[in-house]
Amino acid sequence: MRAAVRRAKVSARFLVLLGGCIATGTGAFAVNENEGWPVYFAPTAGAPAVADLDRDGHAEVIAASHYEQDPWIGMWDRHGNPLPGWPIQPLGPVDRTFTPCDIDNDGIVEVLANTSRRGPWEGIIHAYYIDTTEPPGWPLRFPWFSVPTPTVHDLDGDGRLETLLATVNEIQQTPIDSSRVHVILADGREAAGWPILFEDMIIESEIAIADLDLDGDMELIFGGGRYSEFYSSGWLYALHHDGTPFAADTVLAQVDRAIGPYRIGIANLRGDRRPEIMVTCARSHLHAFSVDGQPIDGWPPPGIGAVEKMPVAINAIDGVAQAIVVTAYSGNVAIYDPHGEFYYPWPLGYGSGGFQCQPLVADLDGDIDLEIFAGGNKPYIWALEQDGSNVEGWPYFSGISNFGTGTLADLDEDGDTDIVFQGYDAKIHVFDTPGKWDYKRIECGTWLYDNWHTGAYHKDLYREAESANNMIGFETVADTSAWGHGAIRFAANETRAKAITSTTEIKAPATLYYRTEVPVWEEYSLWVRIRRDDASKARPDLAIEIDGDKRVGGGHRVAGSPGPWVWFEIGRLPLKAGVHDLRVRAPKLPVVIDRWLLTTRTRFPLLDERPHAW
Repeated sequence: MRAAVRRAKVSARFLVLLGGCIATGTGAFAVNENEGWPVYFAPTAGAPAVADLDRDGHAEVIAASHYEQDPWIGMWDRHGNPLPGWPIQPLGPVDRTFTPCDIDNDGIVEVLANTSRRGPWEGIIHAYYIDTTEPPGWPLRFPWFSVPTPTVHDLDGDGRLETLLATVNEIQQTPIDSSRVHVILADGREAAGWPILFEDMIIESEIAIADLDLDGDMELIFGGGRYSEFYSSGWLYALHHDGTPFAADTVLAQVDRAIGPYRIGIANLRGDRRPEIMVTCARSHLHAFSVDGQPIDGWPPPGIGAVEKMPVAINAIDGVAQAIVVTAYSGNVAIYDPHGEFYYPWPLGYGSGGFQCQPLVADLDGDIDLEIFAGGNKPYIWALEQDGSNVEGWPYFSGISNFGTGTLADLDEDGDTDIVFQGYDAKIHVFDTPGKWDYKRIECGTWLYDNWHTGAYHKDLYREAESANNMIGFETVADTSAWGHGAIRFAANETRAKAITSTTEIKAPATLYYRTEVPVWEEYSLWVRIRRDDASKARPDLAIEIDGDKRVGGGHRVAGSPGPWVWFEIGRLPLKAGVHDLRVRAPKLPVVIDRWLLTTRTRFPLLDERPHAW
């Protein structure tokens, strides 16, 4: 056998075998479900969401109907019991899935739902609490139709998430079909400089988020096509967070068909640390572009049919993705290497129907290797080994088309991986697997990699120091060397003001508190940007806790930064998706802090740090 993917320093591996028998319809099928599941609800071609919506330590399940004539949204506890007040009936059907996030930074996760409707066309984005209410300023309403599930991200580092989505006008109802790309603040207002109008362009893709040039700011990546040209070409766009073009031209690259919803994936394919952008289109082509819009050697590779959802990159934690997993409407599944070559014995065909789902990759059977949950077609739902054979007990026979994607979780909290799945059989399943529930054994466990739907393998989460939810003994100072925004230091009085410019020990307590959120269960490195006006490389004397009992420490790396600033790694620790409390307690020596970073990367991510003034 040949190793295709291996996570460093952990036991989980992604191995591609050189031989093996492919079982696609025979054998003893015995897929168990958790007690209390399945529940009957409604059909969908999307994915349920799983999140802890009340911070009680237990996850809830959120699912919807995609029927335009009879839309519903439901919530259940981990045992399959409907929550009080649910289900509810929105004005329009939910598009594919939900976005669980703390949109208003109040410490409680909301569920964003795109319930846009036709007749008249109207974009409606809800943000539901567990009790069915919504924050002030919500729902969002647009006179145009919104196609994708919203993406969220903190673009400006203030600790509050922005909502990112595209809307389109009624096709053929105006002289020119047009789209808008929106960045919405937490209170429902449009961010400055947004929306941006695209004339003669239908943008239906999600908004992927990544730091393409590794300068410390996020870019927005999305795509579309021209209805007037029958979608015969597709355009890939990349914008800075302020709406200015990332490249010399607004269009980063062009492909041979329109770019539809949920088809953009971002990961490293070449090893230069900058990510590549993978895009599927309405033809059976899988494209990959550099950040300057140039095609990557070997891409597009040999096709397997129309790939309708995001290609999933595997094990890029320390560099180049070692495999890319895709499913196609032809009923084929394939694993490519980063050069666009098939791993043997792929591609392989399954069932009699096509896949319209995104694959998931994790431990599904408890052995050392990772498996592929390929989703459903007709009449089966598939879980595959790396040689293409079925995971023991699979496939699950449903007898109907099942185009859903699924979400991985441990709903019953028994330490095993559960697959939460909803298809056309109007059931919400929770398949119980013997796979170990461990972030080290999950490569892609949900729609577009994470709860925020960034479409990016890596997460880089920047936070400006002055955005603390609470400060005791600190003050914000205007510091032009911090590139147009402030920094923080100990609050000034006569004694402390003198101490700030010396090495005098400060005995008065000082505390910073940040309510912060991460979109996926993963290991994160915490970095802090500190002002150093001398040549000292002494580590900052900061005692940091997360969630009250997890002391962050052990970091030893230092990275340069323009001007008098230095990045210090505080430590690395696993964090589950959701809201966390970060507390910085009582340093003994003067310190001036500018910026924080939580990153899933094992290497410091900034290659070309630039001013990030808002």
